[in-house]
This record gives sequence, C-alpha cells and structure tokens, in this order.
Amino acid sequence: EGMQDAARSCYDLAHYAAEKISEIPGFRLKYASPFFNEFLTEIPCSSEKILAALNKEDMLGGLPAEGGMLWCFTEMNTAGEIRRLAEILKNFGKGAES
Repeated sequence: EGMQDAARSCYDLAHYAAEKISEIPGFRLKYASPFFNEFLTEIPCSSEKILAALNKEDMLGGLPAEGGMLWCFTEMNTAGEIRRLAEILKNFGKGAES
C-alpha cells in the first residue's frame, strides 16, 4: 500500500509539473506519449542558462537531452516547489527577457 501511494504521488506530481511547465511559452512536451514521472520538454534557450538560474535558487534542474530538458519528479517534491520552478522558468519563456 505504501509503494502504491508513493507511485501515485510521483505520477501526480510529474503530471502537475508537466502542466505547469507547458503553460510557459517556449516550453512544451516533446512527446505526446504517456509517461510516469519523467518527461522531456522543448526549451526556449540554452539548458545552461536555465540550470544556472535554478542553481542560484538552490534548485536542481532537469537533465539536458535531445535539444530540450528531461524532468523527473518524485514523492519528495512538493506542489509548492513545482510552482516555484515554474515561476523561475517563466523568466526564460518566449518573449521574456532572459
């Protein structure tokens, strides 16, 4: 039962994060296929810029991959952390000054 709860939490948080990140212009899911707790997004600028900004905020970013970023969320993440991540990423959205 505990493993099921942890898995459900991972799934729910990852899908919440995918939704929040995809709302930002220039960030979108690279694939429409189903996923569990990892997903790849297109990014509107270099991954180095994004990772540096997240590092300044003591946040671990995604993994640069396939011209985008691979994100992973687990039960250790919170909805508040995901909202904070999205706020930081908005600085890099298309049309934002970065």
